Amino acid sequence: MRSTSIVLALTFVVGCGPGYKWVAHAEPNPFVRPGCRAVVEPLHTDRLLVGSLPEQAYVAQKAADSADSYDNDKRVSDAAFHQRIFDDHPSLFAPGTPDNTFVIRPIWTHWEPGFYAFIAAQPGVADLLVEVHAPNGQLLDSIAVETKASDYSSGGRMKVALRSAGKVVSNYIEDNWMCARQ
Repeated sequence: MRSTSIVLALTFVVGCGPGYKWVAHAEPNPFVRPGCRAVVEPLHTDRLLVGSLPEQAYVAQKAADSADSYDNDKRVSDAAFHQRIFDDHPSLFAPGTPDNTFVIRPIWTHWEPGFYAFIAAQPGVADLLVEVHAPNGQLLDSIAVETKASDYSSGGRMKVALRSAGKVVSNYIEDNWMCARQ
């Protein structure tokens, strides 16, 4: 009984991390001046790999209606990513002063679409690199994010995975941006 409790406790602790890994971290913390603001750029996908293929090659092998569906899924998922961050930190996106406005640059590097079949399923996996730049353009922080999502549809998996990535970015802000705690 005791070993079961320990396993359950460890499972709970392992699953409760922030959801991101540091790639670069500015010291001292630049996010301390009250009233900071942020701009979140659209997802950068120019180097996106889908499975093992560059996105352009992946889309090129699809039928026209399937390629259109994929593009629509990407737009909806990008919106879900941004909305999640905006919902958690609305004051961060109010107009502010240029010298205290940071740029959040999400770079979507890999998408594993996963699949759903009646007898087996594999979640979709989204990998992102999220950079935060100072008002002068200097790179301050960079985090790696990986999220997984299961759903019946490939578009559903993408949307849930990117909404979850938005939550991870929101957690990063909550953990590190003292200036956003208003």
